[in-house]
Amino acid sequence: MPSKRQILAIQAFGNFVVGNAPFKELAELGGPRIMRGYYRGRYRDNYLLSLQAEYRVPVYKWFGVVAFAGIGQVSDKKDPSFDEFKTSYGAGLRVMINKKENLNLRLDYGRGDKDRNGFFYLGFSESF
Repeated sequence: MPSKRQILAIQAFGNFVVGNAPFKELAELGGPRIMRGYYRGRYRDNYLLSLQAEYRVPVYKWFGVVAFAGIGQVSDKKDPSFDEFKTSYGAGLRVMINKKENLNLRLDYGRGDKDRNGFFYLGFSESF
């Protein structure tokens, strides 16, 4: 019998780079793990704050669906301006690959408020 357990997962994340770091070492917002809806590294700077939530619902045996949303910001200052926060949202499908390890194949579609295009993400395990 499949689990009918619904899950609300919440993640708060911060990344803080002090000094003059190379561009590729800066905190990055976007991608399959932080703020789905923007391509990975769409926004980069010294300070990153993000908050994400995902609601996971099993539908039938090995199949489930999710809905997610997030808010985040990168800044060159320790105290970012709240009017510059970006949002993202989306939904996805889950297919249980290995029940013992709780491993899912996931297909997500996310959109960000600052980009007109949405992005598909395909991967194993949950985003967070």
